[in-house]
Amino acid sequence: MDGTFSIAEFFKHRIVRQRKAGEFLLCELRCEPHTYLRIRRCNAHIMFVVCGWLETHSSQRRIHEEGTVVFHPIGESHTYQFSPEPNCILCIELREPTVSRLRLTGLNFSGGAARRGGAAGLLGRRLFMYFRKSNGTSALTIEGLVLQLIAELLSPELSSDPLSVPVRAAEFIKEHYPDPLSLERLAAVLGIHPVHLAKSFRRSHGCTVGEYIRHVRIDEASKRLISSQMSIARVAAACGYSDHSHLCRVFRTHLGVSPMVFRREHKQQVIPDEL
Repeated sequence: MDGTFSIAEFFKHRIVRQRKAGEFLLCELRCEPHTYLRIRRCNAHIMFVVCGWLETHSSQRRIHEEGTVVFHPIGESHTYQFSPEPNCILCIELREPTVSRLRLTGLNFSGGAARRGGAAGLLGRRLFMYFRKSNGTSALTIEGLVLQLIAELLSPELSSDPLSVPVRAAEFIKEHYPDPLSLERLAAVLGIHPVHLAKSFRRSHGCTVGEYIRHVRIDEASKRLISSQMSIARVAAACGYSDHSHLCRVFRTHLGVSPMVFRREHKQQVIPDEL
């Protein structure tokens, strides 16, 4: 589409950090509370809500909480309103030649998409961590994570039918992630055979049930580390981990840092724990 603008043009004075990774431009945005912006004729872009929340309004109004990844197609007119509390957004711009090339792989760039938590949320967290590292993280690593995130968001195989077995399974996991969960328990709750659940879930979500449970727990633990003063041991207990050491092992394996380093590197002002 001719005459589209870079997303950076709309967020000029709100970009605190930006970086190129292959074909992608990544920007960290910090907007004043209640900031309202109208976006028109813009390149396609992805918004990952690191903290705070983001309200969008195009064909319908939606509020996206932290841990949500949102895609807007090229040329779409929409508005953004940012939360009244401190917020941080990672924005990834996709220029038209990149979109045209990726369309050939079967990805659907024609409409918007949004996913909260799960595999998309974990990829967003990992991407933000690597984006902010100052120790020479390669552009190739970041570009690879962006491509994974795009595939997770826009793959036509991902079902959005609220009555489908994989969607019901994902919703149950999001509601019960602190509890002991297994493929067998989930299948029993849904009234289907574990083998059928395993196959349909992987086909729909691109990962196993176990991997999805891990994604959700990491995402929830990440949010608590950023937005509260809970001890790491209490965060672990609240998110389904057996103890402090278990949470540390998972964070080092999947995010590359310990929970303590993760909390420090996000540099967000935490609120007092009410408990």
